[in-house]
Amino acid sequence: MLYEKFIPTFHKFAKRYPNFYADISALTLPNRLRMLLHLRKHPEVQDRLLFGTDYPLSVFHLAAWGRVGLGKMWGMIRTKNRFDRQVEVCRGLGLGFRSLGDIVAQRTQ
Repeated sequence: MLYEKFIPTFHKFAKRYPNFYADISALTLPNRLRMLLHLRKHPEVQDRLLFGTDYPLSVFHLAAWGRVGLGKMWGMIRTKNRFDRQVEVCRGLGLGFRSLGDIVAQRTQ
């Protein structure tokens, strides 16, 4: 949970390859806690993150405990839809991400 060996590789690829993207699908799983907490502190790479889920796996809000207000935390807990909960947890922690549609629309403009 606390060791994430791919952090340096992600930063290196994001810097070197302008079309390199990663998805946030597993970031709310307990074993990816470190990566989620790391990425929220690095807005320079958040435009390379795409929304994704590891459906049907659960979405945990463990990373948000003590890091968001009680009202926001309660909203995460009450959110039943896993996709919506994934968004709530990531956005609640200040993690930015985009959709594939956002990137395609940007490229066609």
